Amino acid sequence: MSNKYIKYIFSLLSFFLFSTFVLAEEDTTCNYNSRAYLNKLASNVKVSYDLKYEEDNSVSFDISIYNIVDDIYVSYRANDGIDTKVFASMATDGTYTFNVKDTSNIITYTFVVRSIKFGCTNDIRTLTLVKPKKNSFSDLDICKYEELEDYYYCQKWITRDLEGTNEDIEKRIKAKRESLKKSTTTRCIECEKEQALEKAKDEYKKRKMMLITILSCGILLDTSAIIFMIIRIRRYSI
Repeated sequence: MSNKYIKYIFSLLSFFLFSTFVLAEEDTTCNYNSRAYLNKLASNVKVSYDLKYEEDNSVSFDISIYNIVDDIYVSYRANDGIDTKVFASMATDGTYTFNVKDTSNIITYTFVVRSIKFGCTNDIRTLTLVKPKKNSFSDLDICKYEELEDYYYCQKWITRDLEGTNEDIEKRIKAKRESLKKSTTTRCIECEKEQALEKAKDEYKKRKMMLITILSCGILLDTSAIIFMIIRIRRYSI
C-alpha cells in the first residue's frame, strides 16, 4: 500500500473523528458556561395575570408569560393538566398571553422554563401562578362596611377556598364586624354617600334661603328709599 494512499485514509478518518467530536461538543456539553447563559435567560421570565372586563360585563383573566427568547421555551399546565409548550415564535415581542374565562375556580398554573440548546435537557426554572376565583360573599351588604373591606371573607377575589357552610361563613363575617365595632367607629361607605348627598342638599337649601333673604332685604331697602324720595319731592312741591 502506497504512502499516498495511507495518508488519504488517515486524513479521511481524522475528518470524521473531528466532525463527530465537534458535533458532540455542540449538542451535549451543557457545561458551566452553557448553564449560566440559560439560567440568565430563565431568570428574566415572568408571569402575571390581569382582569379583563368584557363588553357583556363578564370578567375573564389574561395570563401572560414575559421574556420568552429563542434559546428557551416555557411549558405550562393548569393544576395537574396537560402541558402546553410556548416557543419564542409564538410570542409577540417576547410575551405570550392566553385567556381564561373560569371565575368560579381557583387554578394553580405551573410554568417550567426549558431549553433544547447545548444538550441541556433539565428544567432550568419553575414558576407558579395562582388564578383567583370570585368570592360570592363579597356581594353581601355587610361586606360593604369599610372595616371589612380587607377581611379575607369579604374580598372580591380569593386564592384560597373558604371553609364551612354558607351559614358558617356569614356568621364569621358578622362576628368579625361585631368584634371591630367594639374598638372602632363603624363606617358604611354607601351610607356615607347618602349622608353626603343629604348634606349637600341641606347646604343648597340654606344658601338658597340666604340669597332670597338678601334679595328681599335689598328690594325692601330700595322700595323704602323710593317711597322716602317721593314723600320729600311732594313736600318740596307744596
